[in-house]
Amino acid sequence: MEAVIVLIILSLLILAIFIKNIINTMEYNENGADNIFISLKGHKDDIEFMLRNAVSDVKWKNRHKNIICLDYGMDEETKKICSLMSKDYDFIYLKNKSEEKSDNKPTVWTYNLTSDKI
Repeated sequence: MEAVIVLIILSLLILAIFIKNIINTMEYNENGADNIFISLKGHKDDIEFMLRNAVSDVKWKNRHKNIICLDYGMDEETKKICSLMSKDYDFIYLKNKSEEKSDNKPTVWTYNLTSDKI
């Protein structure tokens, strides 16, 4: 009898997770967030970690299509890391501040690294 109760609770939990995933998928349809913008200024020690985290979002959550590193005056080491990551992943782009504006304005999910406060 106890095993049946545990099985029912586990089944309800799995059903709730399944429904949550369906709702999340419906919220992020094709008109949803297309890009992850990462604004960079100066030196960032944890840029590789932040890029790899964004890569996992693109690969596993299927909510975003591209990662765009915006250069607002990043140092050479940070720029090199962004450049190397863009060679490893075809959906990472390195753009200058002047290249940022476009007519297509997607919904944006942003890592803001321009300040030291996170």
